[in-house]
Amino acid sequence: MALFRRSHIHTLNDPVFGAIQFERGFWASLPNAREGWSVIIEAPPSGPSDEQRAFFRFLKEQLQEIREKVTAFIKEQTGAPQSVHTLQVYAIEVGNDEDCRAKRFAMELADAHAETIHRVRFEHGEPQEYSCDD
Repeated sequence: MALFRRSHIHTLNDPVFGAIQFERGFWASLPNAREGWSVIIEAPPSGPSDEQRAFFRFLKEQLQEIREKVTAFIKEQTGAPQSVHTLQVYAIEVGNDEDCRAKRFAMELADAHAETIHRVRFEHGEPQEYSCDD
């Protein structure tokens, strides 16, 4: 009997998300050279839905505007004097279809070494909640 079992990892080359892996109930991509950030998708083992793909395309099109909202919200929430404009996109979390319809998602920004990760959760396309892991 094995004490540690490695769960089976499903892989998929999605037309919108690219190369993603399913493990522990979520699909995820690793940061790639082109974008430099990862994506986490709440979807079944069969893969992301067309609604999730459309929402992610929308997020990518609006990435700069969303990033500006995130940095402004982080400054507002933390009152931090350091420039949050040097933070880079670390990850985007896409929820289920209902979340996509409600424009609920999360964006994480990190410093150059990913020592501090700032997470902002959105609802109806606006920042609602801030948290930080360091």
